[in-house]
Amino acid sequence: MHRLPNRATVKRFRTAALLILLKWLLITASLPLFGYALLFDDRNSSYIVIGLLGFAGVASIIHWMLGAQAKCPLCFVPSFSHQLQTKSTKALHFMGSYRLFVALGVIFKGHFHCPYCAENVAIQIRHHHRR
Repeated sequence: MHRLPNRATVKRFRTAALLILLKWLLITASLPLFGYALLFDDRNSSYIVIGLLGFAGVASIIHWMLGAQAKCPLCFVPSFSHQLQTKSTKALHFMGSYRLFVALGVIFKGHFHCPYCAENVAIQIRHHHRR
């Protein structure tokens, strides 16, 4: 299992994973509320939906900036960004998203399966042995 090179990279992976989960939760929470606002013509609920979607947009932009720097230590491809590269045949996804599966692995398991090189990466700092 591969490890990350420094603490900043570990923080970047965890923060990007939290932002992905936050974005998915905000979008899925706003859809039923949007249906309620349309069905009952409730203006306050529609303002809440607009606020939730706006906050999800801000989280998405911050995630885009951090996710581009969170790279797999083996293949050096950003694990949280949309790449036009071919994904591994062993790549797993959750609800149609490879990035969401990586984020769930980072947050809940402490390691993830890179969708591009199909290697496991631990969210730990690599220790260098000095001679």
